[in-house]
Amino acid sequence: MPPVQYGNLYRFVASLGIIALVASVTVPWLFINSLVVLTISQEQLEALTPTARQVIELRQSGVALAQVFVVALALMLFLIGVAALWWSISRWAARQRVEDEKDDFELLKARGEFEEAPTAEVTARTDEEAAELAGTVTVTSSVEGHIEPSRPLPPTSTSPTNAQEGRFSSALAVYAEVERRLADLLRRAFDGAFDVLTNVRQKGRSGSTILDFLVDPRTEGLWGPFGIELKVVSRNSSVVRVLREGMSSLAEATGKFAIRSVYTGPTSHRFPPAKCSGVLFLIVDADRGEAERIQGKAQEVAAGVNATLVRPVGVVVISRSSFDTASAERLRAMFAEALQGSVVASV
Repeated sequence: MPPVQYGNLYRFVASLGIIALVASVTVPWLFINSLVVLTISQEQLEALTPTARQVIELRQSGVALAQVFVVALALMLFLIGVAALWWSISRWAARQRVEDEKDDFELLKARGEFEEAPTAEVTARTDEEAAELAGTVTVTSSVEGHIEPSRPLPPTSTSPTNAQEGRFSSALAVYAEVERRLADLLRRAFDGAFDVLTNVRQKGRSGSTILDFLVDPRTEGLWGPFGIELKVVSRNSSVVRVLREGMSSLAEATGKFAIRSVYTGPTSHRFPPAKCSGVLFLIVDADRGEAERIQGKAQEVAAGVNATLVRPVGVVVISRSSFDTASAERLRAMFAEALQGSVVASV
């Protein structure tokens, strides 16, 4: 027997209608199976004890009485089931159109609020990420609200050495490589269902948060868009600041996104509900021991940050070695788990 749905009135009535239809078939079937009691002969009855004989005679009388009403009852249940289904589905369909229009509006609103970020701002942001990874000194100036690209200071007696500049260049190459690979994995993981946009920000807001990736569904309905912030760290000391700043800015940038179900693949039939619309993707470029320490710290910090947010942010912590060998399917599974509000680790 199908369970009764209590989510809303239309589902409740529809489930009752289905139960009535099932009952309209089940009741005659049960009645037919009970007719075996009528095949007991008089000799068999006389061989039974008085109590057993009385019970069987009562059952025979009940079957005789039920046959008068069983056809009418089955027909009534069938008509009630059809009527309940017609009433609930017709109104449910009308309501669903309104929900679909609302979903379409939310998707278009989220999509329309973003635009491609200016190249200068993207370059400045990438340089800052690389400088943080390399641990070099950078210069960032703001003129009339525009952020200038930050670069290592030229070599002087008090400025970074050539070795520091080399670390910066190396870190810049690492960040560019992981960003390129992540974009490729995302496009393969969500191919056919989502568009993957890179380096977008809120339209008309200079200096607003730049999303490294916006994973945007191509059709309205089941799934909503989500943003991704890419971070690369190599030291445990920088994890707290990177997570707090990254999660807070990501929560602000994706706060208006519609939250629906989590996409788990083109052949999947299970789409759990999402709790997040943003995922911070943290790549740990360190040895295994340091990566495990960073993983533990990230889980602790993420839980604390999410406790202060209206809408949580999912976090994926993955070592560079695991990231370099990850498949598109594995990446999709990690994002699916993170979008349910979890901290996913793969070291």
